[in-house]
Amino acid sequence: MKSGTTSLYQYLNAHPQAFLSPIKEPQYFCKERTPQPSDRANGITVDWEDYLRLFERDRDEVAIGEASAGYLCSRSAAYEIHRTFPNARILIILRDPAERAYSQYLTEWRWNYNHASFRESLIYDGAPGEPLAWVASRPHIAISLYHDQVKRYLDTFGPDQVRVYLYDDLKRDVDSLMSDVYGFLGLERRFGPKSFEVRFNRSAKPHFVTLDRFLIEPLSRRVLTRKTRARLRERLRKIYYRQARPINPEDRSYLIGIFRDDILKLQDLIHRDLAHWLR
Repeated sequence: MKSGTTSLYQYLNAHPQAFLSPIKEPQYFCKERTPQPSDRANGITVDWEDYLRLFERDRDEVAIGEASAGYLCSRSAAYEIHRTFPNARILIILRDPAERAYSQYLTEWRWNYNHASFRESLIYDGAPGEPLAWVASRPHIAISLYHDQVKRYLDTFGPDQVRVYLYDDLKRDVDSLMSDVYGFLGLERRFGPKSFEVRFNRSAKPHFVTLDRFLIEPLSRRVLTRKTRARLRERLRKIYYRQARPINPEDRSYLIGIFRDDILKLQDLIHRDLAHWLR
């Protein structure tokens, strides 16, 4: 979550040999979630028949799948996916854990879930109404503790069926990353659309914070579906939203103290140097 999964989904979906669910995150295999009345409107799939209908339009593509970011932090998804699709190939993309937590906070702010400061959100995680409270009592932090989450998939599927990438790879050389992804999935490697130049679902804050909080957000939530609001925000991004400020150095230092041991274990697990996440 907040690590480039939307961009990865769009880049994969552009490949003529791939078919991805038209709903990016059906979250079907997160079985610890408590179904909500709003699930269907938000694209979350609870019933197996509804899940299968997402893939009715595939035309014998080489790779067929979906991109539910919640599957990584879910304690049940790896087992549930393996039980249903034991030969599935798993793509995992990880972002600097402090940056990921901050990006999650900005998204919650944008969706009117949370208007506390970032540090207040970290301290008071788990308050009523906290998104993803089904994952852990402190989801900003828990979702960024990657070691056990990644290990669960490696143990369940084996290393040959799991590929772990870094958000840094996506930013530095998207062509090489996608070539490797395509090869891992058995797709033609040389495909490279202009859409690689586009970054999707970037974090931002509105220019008019008070207006957004007390009028625009409450009104849009009553009138529009979440999917429609997301599309509208993308179209209005340049006009209505400003680039969010980077994470405060003090907040980053606070989080590094929390994440340090997990980062060190993770780099041994995936055989990647993650020293830059500790600075």
